[in-house]
Amino acid sequence: FKTQIDLTNIRTALRLKLAEKDSKEARPLIIDGGFIEIDRFMHIFDIGYEAIGPLFYATPYHNAIEAGVSYLTSEQSFLRLEEECQDYMMGFLKTTLMLTAGPQPVIAYFLLKENEIRTVRMLLTCKMNSLDTKLILDRLGEN
Repeated sequence: FKTQIDLTNIRTALRLKLAEKDSKEARPLIIDGGFIEIDRFMHIFDIGYEAIGPLFYATPYHNAIEAGVSYLTSEQSFLRLEEECQDYMMGFLKTTLMLTAGPQPVIAYFLLKENEIRTVRMLLTCKMNSLDTKLILDRLGEN
């Protein structure tokens, strides 16, 4: 759940930065309890987009943030960031399935099934609204 909190905070902070909010407005929206300290998220509002990746270099989310911020600056879209965050979470859950004891495999199984249901709902909604196939495939990523 700490990983989920971190990924949610990353997405929230970048959305607020794009909306040009300052750190005082953003502080109540950042969730406490993840692996990454909140001050690092608050620092996002004081730097440019090109410095966000190096800010998170020491975290396991560095690659997802680099790719997401790069796509955000070029396309003004969070599509790649959402895909990278979801891919990271699914990879993490798949490694958790390998544990032999404890509640982690059960929770990972539940979250993976929840993701499958979300993916099916997204596909059906996109098809019902006649969205472009390329856009749907871009959003689904490597699921």
